[in-house]
Amino acid sequence: ILNYGDHLPPEALLAEQLGVSPLTLRHGLHMLRNKGLVEIRRGRGGGSFISGQVDLRDRDVDDRLRNAETDEVRDLYDLAAVTARGAVRLSALRADDQDLRRLRLRNEQFFAEQSSAGLRRAAGRFHVGLGVAAQSRQLTSLLIRIQADIAPISWPSAHIASRKKAAYEEHEAIISSIEASDAVEAESRVTEYFTAEQLLAVERHLRLLSEESEER
Repeated sequence: ILNYGDHLPPEALLAEQLGVSPLTLRHGLHMLRNKGLVEIRRGRGGGSFISGQVDLRDRDVDDRLRNAETDEVRDLYDLAAVTARGAVRLSALRADDQDLRRLRLRNEQFFAEQSSAGLRRAAGRFHVGLGVAAQSRQLTSLLIRIQADIAPISWPSAHIASRKKAAYEEHEAIISSIEASDAVEAESRVTEYFTAEQLLAVERHLRLLSEESEER
């Protein structure tokens, strides 16, 4: 979800967002620093910053989908849809002009991405942004955890040509509904989005299982 150079939240807040203890968080940050993925900057404006990425390959995405249970894949997208519906309903009531500009910027960044890894991060940032627009820290934290689970099974290269423009337009429709303060329409739009994403993921999952069975 995060990009190179992004400033991580303070440790106490980040631990709360991820649902882990401060001790567990510090251990995790230490491991990430050792891998060159996070760096510490001292002084004013310092803290923990993203300094590297681990980009998943199509093979990694396929492995995760192949090893998952079908119900697990379906349930993940159901959870994402339910949570996003709550976020857009609140966003339609609370979002201000700055929130809308931020969502549109994130969607433009999504459309500009050409790689699977970039699309995974950009899509995750957009949907986490719905929690920010809802002005709900708890929803934002939940959306972060959900997107962290969805990212490793989304946007294989095979889906980019057929899906990216449609996803961009679906994001725009969600933003327009929020801007119009139409909570019902916003919920309907976000449901359609995750229904399409769920269908793609489940179809790919079942195809991988079928191919594996044929190989045996």
